[in-house]
Amino acid sequence: MENPMSMSPTAQRWAELVLAHDQSNLTAREFAAKHKVKASSLSWWRSRFCGTLTSRAFVAADLPAVLAPRKARPELRLEFVDRPVALSIPGDADLAWVRAVVDALS
Repeated sequence: MENPMSMSPTAQRWAELVLAHDQSNLTAREFAAKHKVKASSLSWWRSRFCGTLTSRAFVAADLPAVLAPRKARPELRLEFVDRPVALSIPGDADLAWVRAVVDALS
């Protein structure tokens, strides 16, 4: 909240009302009626304090890292016309390994 010493009594009262409204489950109109103030005044004071009031404390949270699922890469099927050999290679296979296998069959 702004330094209370630098606020007028009226501003202090409205700061408390704005914070109370933030913590309520009421609409601005309902809150204003309950506290016998105008909803438009509540809105004006809220805009005046824009970002200077603190209604909730920051709470740090440790969240586990979640990895997004990898896109499935299509399987590669190699067939050799001069040999009775067919290879099914997973889409995420290591390229160096694939080269070594193909070279060995060549």
